[in-house]
Amino acid sequence: MRNRAAFAASALVLTSGLACPGVARADDEVLHVFEGIGVAGAIVGDVVFTTYDVATASKGDQPEKGWMIAQTAVAAPQTVVAYIVIAADVQNPDFEARAPLALPLGVAASSLTTYSIWSVATDRFPPAPRLGASWLIGSNLTFTALSLSETFSGKLLPKSLALVQSLVMTPEAVICAVEAVNDPQGRGGWIGLAGWSGVLATHGVLSFLVGVANVQPPPKAPPPSQHPPPPEEEEPSEKSPSDRSAPGDTSPGQPPAEEPPAEEPQAPPKQQGHAPVVVPAAISDGFRVVPGALVVGVF
Repeated sequence: MRNRAAFAASALVLTSGLACPGVARADDEVLHVFEGIGVAGAIVGDVVFTTYDVATASKGDQPEKGWMIAQTAVAAPQTVVAYIVIAADVQNPDFEARAPLALPLGVAASSLTTYSIWSVATDRFPPAPRLGASWLIGSNLTFTALSLSETFSGKLLPKSLALVQSLVMTPEAVICAVEAVNDPQGRGGWIGLAGWSGVLATHGVLSFLVGVANVQPPPKAPPPSQHPPPPEEEEPSEKSPSDRSAPGDTSPGQPPAEEPPAEEPQAPPKQQGHAPVVVPAAISDGFRVVPGALVVGVF
């Protein structure tokens, strides 16, 4: 019993590093060290407890309460941290690259927590079906946390994660439906689990299809123009006097010739006066006519 308690305590210490990633926020290198220790401890603890659960369930033996209490103490903090990481990093563009590690750890921690709590609460059901149902529930809890985090952030799952979710949840829905037919005693639970898995599978398929439909092809470069570019205008060069354009010539590239100024109209010349001339003429006063003379000229 002491060896089991010491093992459980050491596993809990290793796993606690995963729950305290913010202790060394000021130093990225120290933070990465703590994260690495926490992930390594979580993997070691999950492998050990999973091996024990599978070994006892394959023999048909109920797991010991001490093991299940230690398993709860190790797996429950991992589950909480996994969900916090998923909810916090789901909007990070790099989360898609971290998902292959974060999601399996979340599924394992959720499944171990479910099985240990269920085993501590009751040993009414055989261990093998209880272990299998616990892993189905743990995977559903993890993908539910992922889907809800994406929904609250206002966007759908990335295509890769949506495809993984649909590929995992669809077989689970089929398995639960088959178990609901073959297990009359637990039919209600299997039906509920089948419906839960079916909803997650549908969500994954729809998210994948919407993601594919929203992919826009890269913009294409405009095709080359069929018409040649217009010729560039040449600057007018100096020409010899013999090549200059005649007045009134307005050919392209040649400046218009200057026209001579119009002559102003000149006033008519004044007429010069002539000397007066005396000519004989008849003079009348209206009653009689007498001979006389007239002076004619321009003055």
